[in-house]
Amino acid sequence: MTGLAALLAYGVLGALIGAVYFAILDWNVRLYARSRRAAGAVAVHGARLLAIAGCFAAIVRLAGAGALLAAFAGFLAVRTAAIRRIRNSADGPA
Repeated sequence: MTGLAALLAYGVLGALIGAVYFAILDWNVRLYARSRRAAGAVAVHGARLLAIAGCFAAIVRLAGAGALLAAFAGFLAVRTAAIRRIRNSADGPA
């Protein structure tokens, strides 16, 4: 794989990581809101943070800083889309 193709692949990987991360974040927020006992929500919260740190650490260890930056760019693209989706759903129909 060429350098540019590899960076693109890591960008897509970062977007996939971001999609999973924000889906779990949504579930985690619902756990906090609905739970009388916060222990399960706190456990999911900790696991979510450890998983994202582990994913990015593995990328940088296996492929270097360029791959990390590409993956993080993909992650941030998904973050931007998630925030827009939340804002649009909060505004309601125009």
